[in-house]
Amino acid sequence: MPAPRKPVADLVGYLNSQAPTLPVNQSISLAHYYRSADLLQAQATAYRAANNEEQLYVMLVRLISLVVETISKHRLCVKTSAQHEKYLKANGSCAVAPVTLPSVAEAAAAAAAGPKSLSKRLDLRDVHISVALMNDFLHYAANNTRRGIESCGILAGRLSASDSRFTITTLIVPKQTGTSDTVEMLGEEEVWEAERHVCTVEMLGEEVWEAESSRELVPLGWIHTHPTQTCFLSSVDIHTQCGYQTMLEESVAIVMAPTDSRKKCGIFRLTTPAGLEHVQRCSYRGFHASCNSETYELCGHVYLNPNAKHEVIDLR
Repeated sequence: MPAPRKPVADLVGYLNSQAPTLPVNQSISLAHYYRSADLLQAQATAYRAANNEEQLYVMLVRLISLVVETISKHRLCVKTSAQHEKYLKANGSCAVAPVTLPSVAEAAAAAAAGPKSLSKRLDLRDVHISVALMNDFLHYAANNTRRGIESCGILAGRLSASDSRFTITTLIVPKQTGTSDTVEMLGEEEVWEAERHVCTVEMLGEEVWEAESSRELVPLGWIHTHPTQTCFLSSVDIHTQCGYQTMLEESVAIVMAPTDSRKKCGIFRLTTPAGLEHVQRCSYRGFHASCNSETYELCGHVYLNPNAKHEVIDLR
């Protein structure tokens, strides 16, 4: 199906609508927000290299809005204002780099030339993942699953800027502690380092991996087991997903439920904007009723791709 066609005069307004101001969530650490800003800058760099000016524009507007309008309102940012100023100075070159997208006035003047076709739907980018990766996760979780204990893994991947598509290429199994109905990741900084410096020759089987290894992985969500329960997101899971989806809207939550006869696997996300905003405002912790199935949905932007190669990094 061809991409929707929009009048040139509407293009800038449409792109701006893809970068709304995000309300600050005080329960999300300041480090997570700066990590999100770094990821936006990395995506902007990739889109610039691919000459994808529309997505470049969106990433830069999101970056500026996040740093100036969201992070600056975080309760800890006031106490670390020097760090915030340092971040702005260190990363200002990306934010102010020229973008050749037409202004509203220029677009209006060019309207007589006819409608402009957007190269891709910008509201939610596609994510590709292989079934083999999910099966590998079940293998790594097998010992806990036999004992009825939950396990988790972190999903990371790469952005193809030419067609604006993410591919989940890496499963990171972190240090963790679990029970029959909860799992908690330990050593978050160790996971971030793995995302920054991952380097494997076997995954690509080609010498070009050396060039690929310099690209930072994008965190694309998480995967965990429900060894004794059905396939759904608990209120605790929903809050975990909120952290990932606040950093990147395309992030997913995969639940593997081997004992559920009706649905052994589900790929979920919080609904936007309603579900995400509800969870961001929710002050409850632990299991509670206010964050329920009405706040999340099955993903429509995820595709099972048997050609998607992956690797596993076990940090336990």
